[in-house]
Order: sequence, then C-alpha cells, then structure tokens
Amino acid sequence: MKFCPVCRLFLDPLEWHGLSLLACSSCGGVWTPAPALSALTGELRATVDLLVSRPSVAATAALEGLGHACPDCLTTNLEPCDELALGTRTHTCPKCGGAWLERREPSQPVPSPVEVTETTHAVPPEPPAVGPPAPSAVVSAAPADAVIAPQPMELPCSGPDEAWERLVAGNERFATGIAVHVHSDLERVAEVETDQSPFAVVVSCSDSRVPPEIVFDRGVGDLFVVRTAGHVVTTTAAASVMYAIEHLGVELVVVLGHSRCGAVEAALSDGQQAAYLEPILRAIRPAVELTASEPGSHWDNAVRAHLRRTVAALREAAERRLPSGRGIACRFVGACYDLATGRVELVTDEGDTSRQDRHADVEQVGEPAVVAPAGSDATASSSAPTVAIPEPLVTTREPGVTPEHAAPEADLTPPGDPSSSRFPHWCPKCREGFDSRTTFCTRCGLLLVQPWFKVPCLKCGKDNLIGEERCWSCRAELHPAWLATGRTKPRPPLVALDNRMEGSQQTGCSTSVIGAVLIVSAFGAWLLHLAL
Repeated sequence: MKFCPVCRLFLDPLEWHGLSLLACSSCGGVWTPAPALSALTGELRATVDLLVSRPSVAATAALEGLGHACPDCLTTNLEPCDELALGTRTHTCPKCGGAWLERREPSQPVPSPVEVTETTHAVPPEPPAVGPPAPSAVVSAAPADAVIAPQPMELPCSGPDEAWERLVAGNERFATGIAVHVHSDLERVAEVETDQSPFAVVVSCSDSRVPPEIVFDRGVGDLFVVRTAGHVVTTTAAASVMYAIEHLGVELVVVLGHSRCGAVEAALSDGQQAAYLEPILRAIRPAVELTASEPGSHWDNAVRAHLRRTVAALREAAERRLPSGRGIACRFVGACYDLATGRVELVTDEGDTSRQDRHADVEQVGEPAVVAPAGSDATASSSAPTVAIPEPLVTTREPGVTPEHAAPEADLTPPGDPSSSRFPHWCPKCREGFDSRTTFCTRCGLLLVQPWFKVPCLKCGKDNLIGEERCWSCRAELHPAWLATGRTKPRPPLVALDNRMEGSQQTGCSTSVIGAVLIVSAFGAWLLHLAL
C-alpha cells in the first residue's frame, strides 16, 4: 500500500483513460507514475476533468507548506513545479519522475488564468509572530532525500495551564492515531542548539512502553524528562527537577505513572527480591500498605497512591528548597498512562486555586524571604516578606480529628509533629540535631534538613519525620547514639557457654581424648605381647 503525500492516508487504485493511477479519497489528489505522466499531460482538458471529478472530503489548508513524501520512493520529497493544467497544483519527484496533482482551491470553482497568477503569490499561509520563512521556501530548500515531518506553528507557553493543555492535546493526537510529531526536524535541532526552553518537566517511569515525548506528541526541546524505575524520586532526580524550575523557568511538573507498573508489582510481591531493588521497593511499599484494604485492584490502587505520594514529595521539596517562591508558583500534576489505550488520565492536580489558598500572603519581591513554619507569627516581627511554608500533609493530628475528617492526602505522609522537634535542623546521614544558625553538618559536611524531612527507620525501614524521636510503626529509636558518633552499629554480645561443673561431674574434651589414647595404647601393647 502507498500513502498520500498530503494527508498520509492509503491511496486507492484509479483507472483513467487506460492509465493506472492512484487517488486519495480524502483530499482528492492523484498520484501519477512517470510512465503515465507523459500521456496524461498531453490532454490538459482531461487532467482538469480528472481533478474536478475527484471528491474532496478533508480541508488541506492546515497542511500547507508541509513536506510531501513520494509515495513510490518514500524517502524523497516532492518538489513544486509548473502546473500541468489550468487550476492544478503539481509536485514532482526528482528521483522517480512521478507527479502529484491536486486542485488549487478544492472548495471553490477553478479560477481564471489571471486569478491563478494573483492568488499564487498574494495569499500565503497565515504567518506566526516569529516563524520560519514561507512554506514554499521551506520545501524547496530541503534536501531531496529528506522527509520533513509536519511542523505546526506554536508560540511560547503563557503559563502552566496552557502547557498542560498542550500535553493533553498531544496525547489526544497520539491516542487517536493522528500524531503530527511536532518539532522533530533538523531545523528544530539547529534552533535549540545553544539554548533550551522546555515548557514542562515530566518525571516518568523508565518503562520502555511509556516514552513521554511520543505519548504527548512532542519533539526536540519541548520536555525536560527525568526517568527512574517506578518514577521514584531520588536525590539526583529531585535536583534535576529543581534545576529545571529555577534555571529553565519551567512552571509545570508532570509525574507520569502507568498501568501495570512492574516496580509496583515487585513491591506487591511477597517473594524475595534482589538486593539492588531495595531502594526502589522501599519508596513504593508505603503506597502498597495504604491501599491494602481499598476495594478494587490492589495493583491499580497502589499505582495511583504511589503517584500521589511522588507529586506531594516533589511539591514539598520545591516549596522548601527553591528561592523566591518559584516552587510555590509551579503547578504539579500527577497523571497515569494506560498501556492498553494509550491515553493519559489526570490523577492529582495541584492547581492554581489550591496554591492560592495555601499561600495567600506570599509576596514575590526582590528582598530575601524569611522562611517560617506554618502558624508562626513571623510576619508581625519582620519587615521582610515571609514565605509561609506549610506543614507536611497531615503531619499534625489533633485530638478528636479522625482520619475520615482529614485531608485526602492524610495517609501519604508519616504521622508526627515537626513543630515539637528538639532541633530545627538535622543531618540526614548521622541524624544529629543542630540549631538554626548551622547550615552544614560539622561531622558529615552535608546540607542540613528541616524536621519534616523523611528518613527510614533503621529497624523496620518505614519512612519517618527526622524530627521525631521514635518510629511511628515499630517505636524503635530514630537517633541512636552509635549513628551520631559515626561508628558502625555495634554487634550483639557473644553468648559464652559456662562449662564449669561441680565435684566429680567436671569433665572436658581434653580429658576424654587423653583417656581414649591411653586405652588404645594399652590394647596395642597387649596385642604386641601376644604376638611375641
């Protein structure tokens, strides 16, 4: 089967005056191989009648200026040439000599010769604000053996909402089979050679079936992609997201999970997994435990719970670590890709309304911001603007408040109250506490974290707030003395067996051996005496 060079649909065979041609039932164009071209161009009236008789269903105005690939050669672009008949547009293949014929204006009658001359040069496609040269110049300047993908004209995104709309529209094109592969040509490569301006960050699973650029029908320089197994947010992954927000100006962060995730399936399994998978499984198991009693598929519920946990972790990290409220102004979205349908479904969205409610008094000015925990009265005693950092999700559980009345994300964060922590800063490695004037650990040299930073329990491995004293699950100590001193965990004392016996019962291995040797020696001497 051969494809239409305009709308990329299959061509149908067409018999015309004894010639074997190919025609497109959508745009009405006709492909004429080289042997039949000379016979067809000899009768101009027949050529016009052929094109007028072809029905045109699709409007091809949106495809103006796009590359036309030869249906026979497949790797060669058709070049525009002089029209073979009045009111026709012709493209020929420089390799095989075939020609593509189409009506100049399918929705109108065939124009007169004067109108053809005027409209050919006076009605270009609508130019963008800042765009490439005219479409005809792009086609003629392209190499003869290159296929140019469709390139819709786009202006820069005006905000996170428009960026998300572009991703949704791209996924709709991909799922319905009409992807246009935007920004996938060499011109785009040259455009972003010295600088990049992605409009979204996509944190996705490393699964080979979920490539973000293809799923969202985007191209070179559009997305800043961070991929890990199970979209687990490691230290380097979080740093990559922070870099994109602060230095590249990205305002939309999308965490893309997918159905039938293998990492979540491994966390659900009761069997023993490889040791190198433990860091990944440790991050997913809390979602597995939270959804153990929920109705429906445990696998699907754990995938979505883990997705919400990842979004919450990235949002909290951005709000704590990025200066000037950049993390607060960013939109965080969690979406799930269906491997069966190819569609992306919205799971959680930290939209503009929720951000404004939680940070109504954030003023972005040039002065340095004073970071204060939520609920403190720092704004009254300081002239500098205050960024009120919210407490972690449901870290404070007041008496009388049941989990049913808590927020939907209540169970996604370990319980605890960071405001009751003994120290305002903690070392994530040795877990030693420091005052607010210290920035780096004096023992490990690491950057100190705040009391709501999550660390695993050394006994059960579940996440806890570093400001807490004991694990909320197994009640083991979170800050043992041996960890703060930098030594390894002490070994348990060896159990010494007391072999001392009283009176005549005191025996030992050495006494038994000596006795056996004496008996054997005496028996051997007696046998020797008998032999002599």
